[in-house]
Amino acid sequence: MVLLAAMAVWRIPAGMATDPRGPVEDLAEALRRGDMETILEMVEIDAHRAEEFSGLAPERPSGLLSAETIDEGWELPGIVLGETREEGPGLTEKDALSRAVDGRRPPGIRVTTMKFGDLWSVAVRTSQRDSGWIRDWELDSPATTPHLLGSISLPHPALGPLTIGGTTFEPRDDRMALTSNGADALIGVYQVTYEHPMFEPATETVAVRPGGETTLSLEVRELKEEVTDEATEQIRRHIETCVEESTVLRPVGCVIGHDPGHYFPLRGDAVWELERMPELEFEPTASDDHNGRPRAVVTTAVPGEASVTYAYSQEPERTDTVEIVVGGYVESGEDGAPTWRP
Repeated sequence: MVLLAAMAVWRIPAGMATDPRGPVEDLAEALRRGDMETILEMVEIDAHRAEEFSGLAPERPSGLLSAETIDEGWELPGIVLGETREEGPGLTEKDALSRAVDGRRPPGIRVTTMKFGDLWSVAVRTSQRDSGWIRDWELDSPATTPHLLGSISLPHPALGPLTIGGTTFEPRDDRMALTSNGADALIGVYQVTYEHPMFEPATETVAVRPGGETTLSLEVRELKEEVTDEATEQIRRHIETCVEESTVLRPVGCVIGHDPGHYFPLRGDAVWELERMPELEFEPTASDDHNGRPRAVVTTAVPGEASVTYAYSQEPERTDTVEIVVGGYVESGEDGAPTWRP
């Protein structure tokens, strides 16, 4: 009797020695530290099998689910834990008898609210998976994983380096780069920098929420100076070639042209002379083509001038001056080089 009484006294604290809130507190602390290795281990996620962007090669196999990714350019709103409540079926007759005999709570599920600043909150579940005298509480990994992961997607293929947090993805030359896709990411707020080959790098801040998809804007800024110079040079060569080679008033495919109001046949060839190049502006814009790639729209700030000398039938020769107005857009070609298209 003395032995049985001693065992009963010992079993009561032994059965209650573990705390259903403990694993949630451990997870919250790992999140606060940005300890990716511990986080992934606690929720049993294999980072090497995570979804990745196609057409982009990460610096490391685990991509966004690497410790380096959240070492910089990533932060998490302050975590506040709420109360822990019981969830699950009511006591069975066996559970009630067991509880009456040794004072233990029956196996079940406990839920603790985890609030992330004012952005979102989740309910993290813990459970007891065994029935021994000391029953450890563990995270319910399948239920917890969606609370810790979201995804980042691309609106169109990235043509230049894409840095998310502390990881940079470089474009790779394959057909998969023609698809849009998403990659798994730990919840939190990320700094994202996109370096399009034509535009100055642009940075945006995005929040990855539990179980949600965050689509990047892949914003672009003004054209790089060397791209502006290259596009201006292409337009200059186009105008000079048209002026040198055109022998009619309305040369096909040229930005120069003269419409005197009728179509009488010329006596001989028209002779063009370039008087002044136009002054151009380049404005970044979202593309409306099927690839969704950004372009720079070309507009003419100050028209150029050209003169054309020509004659009709027996009429005397005349010279008229016309404006040169350039439009079109600049886009990145297959090799990444800028190309002006009228």
